[in-house]
Amino acid sequence: MCLAGREVRVRTIGGTDVDALLVPLEHLRIPEPSRDPDLTIDVWDDRVAVMGLPSDIAAAPWPPWQASVDGRVISYRYADSAAAMDRAARRIVVAFVRAPSLRSRGRPFNDPLRLWLADRRIQLLHAGLVARAGKGVIFGGANGSGKSTAALACLRAGYDYLGDDCVGFATNAGPHHVGYSIFGSVYLEPDHLRSAFPEVTTAIAGQAPHEDKALVFPSLHFADRMTRSASIRALVLPRRSGRAHARVTPAPKGEALLRLAPSSVLGAPRTHRDGLDDIASLVGAVPCYWLDLGDDPAEIPPRVDEVLSSTPNR
Repeated sequence: MCLAGREVRVRTIGGTDVDALLVPLEHLRIPEPSRDPDLTIDVWDDRVAVMGLPSDIAAAPWPPWQASVDGRVISYRYADSAAAMDRAARRIVVAFVRAPSLRSRGRPFNDPLRLWLADRRIQLLHAGLVARAGKGVIFGGANGSGKSTAALACLRAGYDYLGDDCVGFATNAGPHHVGYSIFGSVYLEPDHLRSAFPEVTTAIAGQAPHEDKALVFPSLHFADRMTRSASIRALVLPRRSGRAHARVTPAPKGEALLRLAPSSVLGAPRTHRDGLDDIASLVGAVPCYWLDLGDDPAEIPPRVDEVLSSTPNR
């Protein structure tokens, strides 16, 4: 597959539970992979393959990550799995000891992938991203601000879709920042799913008490609108203002940075300053807007059209 412009090879052993982890990455698949990928991910179901966890993973303490003295090997431990990344060998190994959680099924290998991307100057954003004709719009904001509503409304209206809550971008990719799709998955409250996205009839419900959202794969319904990258031309901040109709108005760049940076940088594998500098560069480079959502999601795409029509074509 092609992830953020880099080739990644995934090899699996162990049956349907492990194979299901590739669904949110299906839109990144490429037809003719090379023999020397930038990253190899080996995944197995330890309940089926019975290969045994590597000792350096099994010994990982809580909190669930540990680095070798030289920083080359990073190991992680979760309720359903364990993982280790060898940064020099460009390899991630993941073993599942239980059925994958809803988190793993929607965002497989998230933590080691985030570190691998950070090593290549790809910053992950807690944000959505849609595009038309290769020109992308970032939707930034905290949980509940309306990022998913805005991204899915645009998808339904014909926009290309890159993500609604987790996307990447590169700061050193030419005159424009380039945004990347990471996971082709969406977590939605069941009531919101039925009202805002009724054409989606396939959703995976969580089994644990804390898994209160349904997992949806837009690629199963809109395969032709899934895309891997786009040139970021604007940053839009959705908000629920109580207005009846959707509208866009200019937003201060300081406010945009405050709404985009904290949830994207905190917990990141790089230093907070590195991530903050990259996000500040993005905010400074593109126009920023408020998006008052209004009562009808169908009014959102025309407002996003207005934003894109005001950006330069170059």
